[in-house]
Amino acid sequence: MTPIHIVFVLASLCVLASATNRPCTYKGQNYRHDQTFIDVYSECKCNDGQVTCSQRVYGKKQCTYKEKTYQDGQTFIDVYSECTCNDGTVTCSQRAYANIDECATNPCKNGATCINGQNKYTCMCTGGWQGTNCDQDIDECVGNPCKNGATCINGQNKYTCTCAGGWQGTNCEQDINECATNPCKNGATCNNLLNNYTCTCTGGWQGTNCDQDIDECATNPCKNGASCINGQNKYTCTCAAGWQGTNCDHDINECATNPCKNGATCINGQNQYTCTCKGGWQGTNCDQENTCTYEGNTYQDGQTFKDECNTCKCHKNGKVTCSNRKCPTY
Repeated sequence: MTPIHIVFVLASLCVLASATNRPCTYKGQNYRHDQTFIDVYSECKCNDGQVTCSQRVYGKKQCTYKEKTYQDGQTFIDVYSECTCNDGTVTCSQRAYANIDECATNPCKNGATCINGQNKYTCMCTGGWQGTNCDQDIDECVGNPCKNGATCINGQNKYTCTCAGGWQGTNCEQDINECATNPCKNGATCNNLLNNYTCTCTGGWQGTNCDQDIDECATNPCKNGASCINGQNKYTCTCAAGWQGTNCDHDINECATNPCKNGATCINGQNQYTCTCKGGWQGTNCDQENTCTYEGNTYQDGQTFKDECNTCKCHKNGKVTCSNRKCPTY
């Protein structure tokens, strides 16, 4: 029985002692003497200012308050108030105690802001933290922000991506242009690839970066003893005598200039020619008459003549040969 009930009973006894057949007041309602009425699950009767109730016909209900269960008639403290369960209904008195600051124990962690409430507190977390007390780190890698095979490293209110080869950017979403550093030389075209590049070389260059000169003389293009001079995407042959052409593979026709004269036949040779002279001519180019001079007389090539008792002949080389006969004496 609560203190209120005790006071009520004492007052009723005092009144009973001084009067009879008096009306009753019960839970704010007035009843005449001998009147019966129902109080929830009990039958009650006013008897000379006093209310008596029969045994409960039905059990009174429990109370559920802030997810907790209380029995009928049970009192409890809710924050700063005294509350009573009355047949399924909770009634609370005026706040009986001073407000308690639930933030006083610093329940909010990691720089969170604590907001005091009625028998509770709320934590406003700083970036990167979650949970009632802001003591649970948020894994920023959960959403897989790192792309193209990158590795995500969770940090405090941030994440870091370790990019796979060929990628860059915060989330490794930007292809690295391997051609940006101009690796291809000597006018080559750079082709950007994933974590790689290739160079399309201009003529005369080779190698990964087109920085190696191609030796055009390596295949020995110059023939017939010619010397090969390597150039830029070309070669030059210095021909040996008697040869011509890009690769010195064309014989020079020494007879092309008609060096043989006076109807002579020209025979082309290697860096030379030979003239076959017709009768009466001699010399390299058959431009010299083939005659002999003998004792003041001129004779043609092959001509024979008498010298006293001897027979003589003029040869191509201009020499005269004579038989060696002695003339008879008389």
